[in-house]
Amino acid sequence: MAAKIPHNFQEAGEAAIASFDFEDIASGKAYQTFYGFDANRVQDYFLTPVVVNSQTIKTYSESNEGAEGAFSKESDVDFDITFNVPRTIQGDALVNVTCGMTRVGGTNAICHMFPWIRIKKNDTELVSLSGAVLYSGALGTTQESKMYAFNMTVPKTHLKIGDTLRITTEIYAVSGSNKAYVGFAHDPADRNDDDVAPKIIKDSHTTVFKAQIPFKPDL
Repeated sequence: MAAKIPHNFQEAGEAAIASFDFEDIASGKAYQTFYGFDANRVQDYFLTPVVVNSQTIKTYSESNEGAEGAFSKESDVDFDITFNVPRTIQGDALVNVTCGMTRVGGTNAICHMFPWIRIKKNDTELVSLSGAVLYSGALGTTQESKMYAFNMTVPKTHLKIGDTLRITTEIYAVSGSNKAYVGFAHDPADRNDDDVAPKIIKDSHTTVFKAQIPFKPDL
């Protein structure tokens, strides 16, 4: 029997079982790790508590704004998981994502990019944070990638049955006189960015998209 996509936190009937990866004794919070991945022909994006192979290793787009252009949004992706049991989120969440770029032609071309992470209940934003700008060199280097760590304080939020935890990942970029490809990785299995050209993530960097979410444990 083919395994179904694990985009639900728990199955119905398991409400009495709460499984967490670790507990922070000082804060009194329990943490669950979720991995971002995409599946299906139309690239649906999910969060899952288990390691799976993503259909694609990265999401990317083409940026060609010109030397004097302003930053524009190049990607806007929602990773979702729907809850079948009630949970309460509160505390410091950590989101790790690796972003990258590849310039196309022109030794004097440059590209600047940065990610923006938003944690949401359904489509209501709870907290957001932008990352530092990643620069490609004007000479020589055509590819750059960087792993970002976002530490974000989530206010006390109750998730009832049927609610969705959503992590939105946005990529903003501006390139110089030549186009560039910009994006981010999301493969729980941490495979190298070799599946589809162009390559934007260096082999020395992880391709795992990971979020550690704080929950109030059931006593």
